[in-house]
Amino acid sequence: MRRRYTKKSAPRRPWRWLAAAGVLLWALLALCWYVEDRFEPILDELAEYEVRAAVTQAVNAAVSAELAAHPQRYAQVYRVQYNGTVPAAVQADAAAMNAARLALVAAVNGALQAMPRIRMRVPFGTLTGFSLLNNLGPGWPLSFTPEAFAEGTIQESAAAVGINSTRYAAALDLTVTINMVLDGKNRVLYAASTVPVASVLVSGQTPLYYAAGG
Repeated sequence: MRRRYTKKSAPRRPWRWLAAAGVLLWALLALCWYVEDRFEPILDELAEYEVRAAVTQAVNAAVSAELAAHPQRYAQVYRVQYNGTVPAAVQADAAAMNAARLALVAAVNGALQAMPRIRMRVPFGTLTGFSLLNNLGPGWPLSFTPEAFAEGTIQESAAAVGINSTRYAAALDLTVTINMVLDGKNRVLYAASTVPVASVLVSGQTPLYYAAGG
């Protein structure tokens, strides 16, 4: 009788699969690190630009609406006293100036609190940093709601305009603090803006007396 010999199958080696899975996991982690390290600074820069632009637009719109709605509030800031036909004194009404400052800051803060959620998509080509790929490819979605509040101080100035004319002006220096949460990280940004509050043009002899409102 002939003996039958059966070929033994090679033993399974699960460690190969484990090694392959480990290599794949390492590659995915390396890719995630590269994407975050490469793209995060660009995303931060674009998000900050978008937030500052939205805040500036909200501030300008709020100031314009307030000035248009209550022109009499700002017309009373400066008073010119004449000695006959000659301007003798220019006086800034401190109470009117402070009321103007409070009204404008309140209008700006109301607009900032009502800012909608910002949604944007950044093309992957832009994130690569190569100019040839700018605005190309699918978009990386970003969504965030900035929380901002404004503070303001009045700055007064007097400047010669033409011949024998002086313009007295008051402007509001606004400083906006912005809290922005992006990808779970909190960032604090600042934006500054200067808006005109009131002015008066005095023609003729420069007044001998000027009383500031601050």
